[in-house]
Amino acid sequence: MSNRWVGFVLGVICWIFPARAQDFNQIYDSIIRLDEVFVFPFQLSGQLGVDAAKIKTTPQVSKYSLALPNRYVLPKTQTERLLFEATTGGGIIPLNPILNALNGRTKMLKQRLERDRRYALTQQTASWAPDSIFTQQWGIPNSRIEEFLYYCEQDPEFLRIARSKDRLALWAYWDRKSVLFLHPNTVE
Repeated sequence: MSNRWVGFVLGVICWIFPARAQDFNQIYDSIIRLDEVFVFPFQLSGQLGVDAAKIKTTPQVSKYSLALPNRYVLPKTQTERLLFEATTGGGIIPLNPILNALNGRTKMLKQRLERDRRYALTQQTASWAPDSIFTQQWGIPNSRIEEFLYYCEQDPEFLRIARSKDRLALWAYWDRKSVLFLHPNTVE
């Protein structure tokens, strides 16, 4: 900006704010002009796209970048850990598996694990359709969507379709089941 424009701008500001004119003159007098500054080690051009491509970064440290041996192993759920603890034991004669088989804890944990897996599959498939589809297309009230999903989860046909990951077949299934869910006395 040339000195003429700076003076003009300061004059306009002084005309708008006459009480502060002396302050602006003091600021204008204290401006120090510097020579052009170069940052040599980086040699940046000022264009973000070009400069970002030039910068070399290291990959984020993770179990994948370090190539750890168990990097693809998923952590066990709480139910899986409880079942593992109930079916294994240490020592010469492991007592945990024997006691848990007698009192039914092993069977209960296996049923819980199957229920948890069905529920996780149901939640995954529920994310394939927005809530508005359930309410507008199939007429299910918003407060009963979870109940409808549980109703479908109990059907072995739903589990077969959900495991196949065929979204169109699942939507057709939900379309059929919504009629039975809303009007339980109708025949399939």
